[in-house]
Amino acid sequence: MKIVFSTFLFVLSLAYTQIALGFNFYNNSRPGPGFLPTIVGILLVIFTGLTLYQQVKAYKQQKAENVASEETEKGESKDVAILIVLIALSVLLLNVLGGLIVMLLFVFANLHFFNKGKHLQNIITSVVVSTSIFLLFELWLNAGIPKGFLNLF
Repeated sequence: MKIVFSTFLFVLSLAYTQIALGFNFYNNSRPGPGFLPTIVGILLVIFTGLTLYQQVKAYKQQKAENVASEETEKGESKDVAILIVLIALSVLLLNVLGGLIVMLLFVFANLHFFNKGKHLQNIITSVVVSTSIFLLFELWLNAGIPKGFLNLF
C-alpha cells in the first residue's frame, strides 16, 4: 500500500513540476511567477522519489524475508484513509473558514492522529507552521490566502 501511495505522490509531483516549469522562472531579473512553484516541484520530485525508492527497497527486503504482515497493511490503509479525509475536508472548508484557520486545523488534526499524546507539542507546531505559511504567502509572496466568511486576516 505504501508503494502505491508513494508512486501516486511521485507522479503527482512530476505533474506539478511540469506545470510549474511552464511559468517564467525569472521576470526582468526578479523571481517570476514560476520561481517558487518550480523550486517546490523539484524538491517534491526529489523527496517523493527518495521515499518511493526506500519503499521499494523495504518491500523487496520484506519479501525476501517473507515476513508479510496483514496487520501492518491494515494500519497503513487506515492512515492513508485518515489523511485523504483530512485533505478533502481542508479543501472543502478553505473558502468557508479561511486559509489560516483551515491550516491550523489541518496541521493539528494530522499531528493529533500521527503524533499521539503530545498535545502541547502538537498545538505549538500547528500554530508555528500555519502562521509561517500564512506569513510567507501573505507578506513575502503577496499571493493572498482565502479569507473565509469571517474575513479575519
